[in-house]
Amino acid sequence: MRRSWTSHKYRLWAVALATIFIIFSAALAQNRSRSLTLNVTDDSEQAVVGASIEIRSPDSTRAPLQCKTSEGGACSFASLPGGSIEVTIKGPFHEVTSRTIGDDGQYVDTPADGTHWTEIFGTRQMSTAIELKSTVAKARSALFELKLASTRLIQSSRFQEGINANSGAVSAFERVSSVDRRTIVLEDGISVLTLAGGLRQHLGGGLDKAAEYFDRAEQLTREIAARPDVGDDKRGLPDELLRAKVMLAIQRSLPEEACSLIERAADQQGWLAPDTDDPMLASEGNTQWWSENRLREEFRDLALSIALVTKPSLPRCSDIALKLTVATKGKVLDATTRKIAWLREGVPASYQHYVSDLQEIWDQESLTFIQQARAGVGRKELEEFMKTPPWRRGEKEKSPEAQKRQELRDRESKLLSILLGVRKGGDAKDKSAAERLTSIRSALPNASAMIEFCHYRPYTGRAVTEASESMFDADRYAAFVLVRDRPAQLVDLGEVTGVDEKVQDLLKTAEAAGDLDGEALASSQETFKKESAEIFGRVIGPLLPTLGGVQHLVIGPDRALSLVPFAALEMPDGKFAIERFLVTYVASANDLLPAGRSSGSAEPSVLVGAPNFGHRADKDDEFDSESIARTSTEVTAIRSKLGEGMVLTGSAASKARLRAVRGPWVLHLATHAEADPEEETSDAHEEAGRRYLAAEILGFDRSIALAPERPEEHLLRPKVALANANTDPMGGVLSGLELSHLDLRGTQIAVLSACETGLGVIRDDEGVYSLRRALAIAGARTQVTTLWSVDDDATKAIMVGFYGQLAKGRGEALRSAQLSLALGKDLRLRHPYFWAGLQLSGEWSPLGAYTRPPPSAPPKKRQ
Repeated sequence: MRRSWTSHKYRLWAVALATIFIIFSAALAQNRSRSLTLNVTDDSEQAVVGASIEIRSPDSTRAPLQCKTSEGGACSFASLPGGSIEVTIKGPFHEVTSRTIGDDGQYVDTPADGTHWTEIFGTRQMSTAIELKSTVAKARSALFELKLASTRLIQSSRFQEGINANSGAVSAFERVSSVDRRTIVLEDGISVLTLAGGLRQHLGGGLDKAAEYFDRAEQLTREIAARPDVGDDKRGLPDELLRAKVMLAIQRSLPEEACSLIERAADQQGWLAPDTDDPMLASEGNTQWWSENRLREEFRDLALSIALVTKPSLPRCSDIALKLTVATKGKVLDATTRKIAWLREGVPASYQHYVSDLQEIWDQESLTFIQQARAGVGRKELEEFMKTPPWRRGEKEKSPEAQKRQELRDRESKLLSILLGVRKGGDAKDKSAAERLTSIRSALPNASAMIEFCHYRPYTGRAVTEASESMFDADRYAAFVLVRDRPAQLVDLGEVTGVDEKVQDLLKTAEAAGDLDGEALASSQETFKKESAEIFGRVIGPLLPTLGGVQHLVIGPDRALSLVPFAALEMPDGKFAIERFLVTYVASANDLLPAGRSSGSAEPSVLVGAPNFGHRADKDDEFDSESIARTSTEVTAIRSKLGEGMVLTGSAASKARLRAVRGPWVLHLATHAEADPEEETSDAHEEAGRRYLAAEILGFDRSIALAPERPEEHLLRPKVALANANTDPMGGVLSGLELSHLDLRGTQIAVLSACETGLGVIRDDEGVYSLRRALAIAGARTQVTTLWSVDDDATKAIMVGFYGQLAKGRGEALRSAQLSLALGKDLRLRHPYFWAGLQLSGEWSPLGAYTRPPPSAPPKKRQ
C-alpha cells in the first residue's frame, strides 16, 4: 500500500506542475500579445476607404489576419501573433505596399516602393499611419512633369513630343476615373483635359479635337457642381478653361460666342459687380489678388481683340472691354489709396500708433524685397518653385530669405487683424462697372473728353510652329473716348513699339535742349516739333473725329504714354495742342469718381525750398546746395501770391519737419529729386518672353511665370533731397514710399518743383511709380510734377504765374502760365523744354484763397 500511495502522490505532483506550466504559458502568451492600429491615407492626404490589409506571420501556419479600412481610413487588430509580422496593404486604386515589423515593434525593412510609413510606437500597442502611392497621384505627377517638360519642349520647338506626353496623362486620368470619381480626381481631369485641348488648339492637332477635350472638361465641372458638398467656388468653369474656350471661339470665327464667354467669366468672377475687395488686404503683393487682376486683364485683351480686330462692328464686345478696362486700370493705385484712407479715417485715434508701426513694416518689406531681388533671390526661388509638384510645395523648407519675408508678413498680419477689428466707415467707390461709367461721364464738364489709353495683345488664333512665335500679335495701343452725353468710342492706335520709341526720342530731345543756345536750340526746337507731330498723328490724330467741340482733354495714359507732354504735341495746323486744348491728367478714369473720403482739416500752406544738403569732406556730395539756392526766392514769391504759408529753407527744410506736416492747403517742394528708374537688360526681356510663351500654351498662372512683385518697392526708387541729404542720407532723403505716408488730407495742391518727379518705373495698366503717385496716395487732390530736368528760372516764372491765377481753375492756371512762355516774346523760352515739362494731374477746378478753419468749440461744462 505504501508503494501505491507514493506512486499516486508522484502522479498528483506531475498533474499540478503541468497545470501550473499551462497557466504560466497562457499568462506569458497573454503578456506577449500585441495590438496594431493602421491609419491609411493616400499621397493627396485623403483617407483610403476599403483598403484591404493582410497580416501574416512568417513563423506560423496560422491563416492571415484580414481587415478593410473604415470610413476614416482606419483598421485595427486586437491580437497579433508573436514574432515578426508582415503587413500588406492594397488600396482600391493604389499600388500594393508591404513592410515587416519585428518582435520589438520596429520596422525590419525599408519599403522599396517609396511609400511613407510612420514609426511604430511601443511593442504591445502599436499605431502607425501609412501613405499609399495612388494611381491618382501618378496621374497628377505625370501632368506636373508634362507641364515642366513642355516648357523646355516648346523652347526647343519639340511641340509634338509635348502633345504625345499629354496623351499619356489623359490616359492615366481615364484609368483612374473609371473607378474613382472623387472631386479631387475630377479636378485633376479638368486640368489634364484643358491642357490637352490647349496643346492641340495652339500647337496643331485640330480645333475639333480641342473642342472635344474642352467639352469633356466642362462635363466634369458640371458633375462637381452637382455635388451638395462642394463650395460655390467650384460650381463655375475654371478660369483656364473659360479662357481656352474664348480663344477657340475666336479661332472658329465665332465672335458672338467668344463675347458671351467673356461676359460669363466676368459674371462668374464678379469683375463688373460692385468692388467688394477689402482695401486693407488688396495689394499686388497678395498672390491671389495679383492673379485675379492679371486674369481680368487677359479677358479684357481678348475682348479688345474681338472689338478691334476680329469684328469691329460688335458693340457688345466694345462695351464689355470698356467695363473691364474701368475695372482693371489703375487697380493697384486705387486699392493702395483706399487702404491709406482706411488707415487714417477708419481707425480710431487711440490706435493710430499701430498704423505707424504698420507703415514701418511696409517700408521694411519693400526694402527687403529690393535687396533680395538685386541678389537674384527671386529667380532662384522661382526655379525651385517650378520644379516642385504643387502638392509638395508646402513641405519644402523655406530659405532664410523667405523666412525673413515671412516674419515681416506675420507681423503685418498681426497688426492688420488689430486694425481690421476696430476700423469703421464705408467706401464711396463701391459701384458696379456700369455705375462707375455713368458717374465718370457725369463728372466730365461740358466740352471735355476723357481719353482712356490702354494697351492690349491682339489674339490671332494662329498655331505656333516655332519657339520664337506667339499666338498673339505685337502689343498695340487703343483708346476709349468718353464725352458727356455721347456713346463711348473705341479706336485702335497701332503697335506699341513704334510709339514708345518715338516717345523716348522726344524725351531725349527735350532733355538735351537744356544745354543748348542760339542756332542749336532753334534746331532742337524744330526736331522736337517734328517728333511731337509724329506722336500726335499716332495717338491723338485718329481720335480727332470723336473730339468735335471738345476743349479740355483729360488724359489717362498707359505705359510710355505716361511720359508724353501732350500739351506740347504739334497739331496738323502747326500749333501746339495747348493752344487748342486744356490738357490735364489722371491715373485712370476712376479718378473722376467721388473720392469717398473726408477732405481733412487743411492747415496753412507749407513751402519748402533751398535746403542745406550739407557737405562731407571724405566724399563727393551727391546733391549740390549752390545750384538749388535760388529756389528760396521761388518759395518767397509763391508765398506772396498765396498770401499765407510757412516757408522752410536751409536747415529748416528737413525731413523731420516735412513728415510732421498734416494736410497743408498747398505743399510746394523746390529742391533736388531723382527718379532712379530700373534698368532692364535684353537678357531679362528674353527670359521673360520664354517664360511667358510657356505660360500662354501650357496654361501656367501668369503670376508664377513672370514672378510677381510688390508694388510698394518701386516707390523706394524716386527720392527727394532735403536738409543734410549729403551728410545723413537716411535722415535727409525722403523716398517716394515715405512721401506716400505723409498725411495730405485736405491738401489741395502738391507741387514738386524739381527734376524728373513724374518719372519712375512703368508698369502696364498702372502707369508710373513716381513721386506724383506718392502724392496721390498721400491724399493730395492735385499734383504738379515734371517729366525732365527743368530749367530753374523758367520753372520759377511758371510757378509764380500758376499760383497767381488759381481762381480761374488749377488746370487753366498752369496752361496760362505755360502759354506765357510758349507764345512769349523770348524766343529761347518758346522751346517746349522750358515750359512743357510740368504736368498737372488730379483735380483741375478753381481754387480760392486759404481760409483758416474755425477753432473747435470747447467742451461744455457739466451742469
